Amino acid sequence: LEIRWVPRVRIGGDGWELEPDDVDGPHRFAVHVLAGGLEVRRFEATARRALYPAADLAPDRAAHGPLTLAVVRYGTGFGWGPPAFLDI
Repeated sequence: LEIRWVPRVRIGGDGWELEPDDVDGPHRFAVHVLAGGLEVRRFEATARRALYPAADLAPDRAAHGPLTLAVVRYGTGFGWGPPAFLDI
């Protein structure tokens, strides 16, 4: 499963027609895989996308049923930001 996202920027940052600017330093994201609100897997990405390999996804779904992904961005000045959620 390929997961893609567009990170938020600060007020006065990029317009809708532009690619997001790296105003908060290098990209660092964490993807939390949740089942019933509990974390069953976590992985990090340094790009605006991540892969959830079928070899991990299939057993996670078999063991836990429906899953939710929570993607958070790390900023050097503020730490981990608020999550964006996706039910899969």
